[in-house]
Amino acid sequence: MGKCNKCSSSISRKSGLCRKCYNYKRSHKDVLHQNKQWLEKQYKSGLSLASIASLASVGGTTIKYWMEKFNISRRPAPYKGLSFKEQNPAWKGGKYIAKNGYRYIYFDKPHPYKGGRTSYIAEHTIEVEKMLERKLAKPEIVHHKNGIRSDNRHSNLQVFTNNGEHKKFEGLLGLFIKQVLYDDLAPHLRDELRELFNTYLSRNR
Repeated sequence: MGKCNKCSSSISRKSGLCRKCYNYKRSHKDVLHQNKQWLEKQYKSGLSLASIASLASVGGTTIKYWMEKFNISRRPAPYKGLSFKEQNPAWKGGKYIAKNGYRYIYFDKPHPYKGGRTSYIAEHTIEVEKMLERKLAKPEIVHHKNGIRSDNRHSNLQVFTNNGEHKKFEGLLGLFIKQVLYDDLAPHLRDELRELFNTYLSRNR
């Protein structure tokens, strides 16, 4: 035996509502979204179907059904007929910087480095192809010399034959920096570079 969550009367289930409270709740829900005046008022106030459904504790398809049943006119879609590129108010020029730091650009042609379901490609891919005057071919990979992934100047781009070669280069670069800062590779530069490195660390923590 359990107790009703609303009136605390005994019920056969361990939790939930008794039949009386359940019927009341269901009836109360129905009054909201099945009331034309209430539904029309919410919609005309600017609420979306999803927001109205949340208020009425029902699904969006239910609200859509009752809107059609009551012949309540729907607002036109805000971007209908204006959804492509420059015509879309959300268009940002066909460029964006992803969370991984790379800059992506709109590219509507097939490319081996572009996913089949996207219209965007990494900008460095296109820029390095201009620099090489040929297509980039897998498994070639583009390296940003200064570590800034959105900096796609040709002078900042370098191509490696594969990811293994790129990782090997990165490892040697890291080892070189350590030896310059903390070994005797360039003792005449060590103190100045250490100070510069500590300044960089303080700015990027």
